[in-house]
Amino acid sequence: MHARSWLPPLLVTIALASQACGSRTGPLEDEVLSGASRDGGLAGDGGLKPLACTPGQFKLSRASGQLVFTIDRSGSMRLTLDGQQATPSRPSRWTVLGDALTPVLASLEANIEVGAKFFPARIDNPSAVDPITACVVDSAVDVLPAKGGSEKILDVFRSTSPGGGTPTSDALRAAATYLSAPERRSIARYIVLATDGGPNCNAGIGNPGTCVCTTTDPTACRTSRDGQYSCLDDVRTIATVRDIAGKQKIPTYVLGLGDPGRPEFVDTLDAMAVAGERPRAEKPFYYDIRTPDQLGSALASIQKSISRCSFVTPSRPDHPDAIAITVDGKAVVRDRAQGWEWIDRDFGQIEFFGDICAALATSGEAPNVSATVTCNTN
Repeated sequence: MHARSWLPPLLVTIALASQACGSRTGPLEDEVLSGASRDGGLAGDGGLKPLACTPGQFKLSRASGQLVFTIDRSGSMRLTLDGQQATPSRPSRWTVLGDALTPVLASLEANIEVGAKFFPARIDNPSAVDPITACVVDSAVDVLPAKGGSEKILDVFRSTSPGGGTPTSDALRAAATYLSAPERRSIARYIVLATDGGPNCNAGIGNPGTCVCTTTDPTACRTSRDGQYSCLDDVRTIATVRDIAGKQKIPTYVLGLGDPGRPEFVDTLDAMAVAGERPRAEKPFYYDIRTPDQLGSALASIQKSISRCSFVTPSRPDHPDAIAITVDGKAVVRDRAQGWEWIDRDFGQIEFFGDICAALATSGEAPNVSATVTCNTN
């Protein structure tokens, strides 16, 4: 599977940092049907103050936002979806992913700003990389989120080649750090993590002789030099995804490109999908991709969810249940499977799920979504 001990098998993790924190698409007075204005805005330190609770009925608008695709550029992305050497007639995972993203990026940037973080850092000579260089992650986002920036992302696919390891945790933290800046707290934020292997590259993982090795070479993890980089970094990476979704309010979608090959990698992908708070409804909880068509369908489904199902209310209820949501005049329950759920209550962000999301994804630009907020008068 991998010629080098630091090249893990293929998975793609689209950690769509689908945080439904969204900015308003129109002035506040257009959103309020009845009730007073909101008491939010910039705090003295340059951050944003949480919304105040204002009783009344409000029309909700779709959230605008930013998405950072976090894309694995490790050496095994040179393989085909079924794990073979790529040929002109059988494209690599890297090429398949770039081709599938081309129409999705163009569609996404009509609604949100799109950027990308590639990992590991660019390696000019992938055939001669050492284990330390193989795990380097730049702290900056490679392509800053913007509308009309898709060509910059696709140019990375055209101008660089896969090589190195899979430092998934560090790459996710870099993307989340950018999206968590105070000025971005009031917009919808998303991460798409695309990885082609079990995460590794953790020099502090412990005893390399007893870890789960991410390579097919049984001796690769027996020395500290190789083992620190080839050991499966599942615990830390799952915790990173959980922190990004739970504490930084940036959900993560997970895709696995090609056959993971081993149960440990399947379990890691599933756990990451659950930790990212955007799992599929059934196992596998990550999007298991074995063909280009499956990849295109998965990306299209995720695109609809993040660009059409996130909304914002200008009033923050004192209690999370002190709000009634309706779509086209029909009440919608608070339920992550077939209803709506808070993403960031401090800033009025909600997201719809299941059939409600599917209906909203095909609705017009101004769907009839409203909320009635009750405040504590004590």
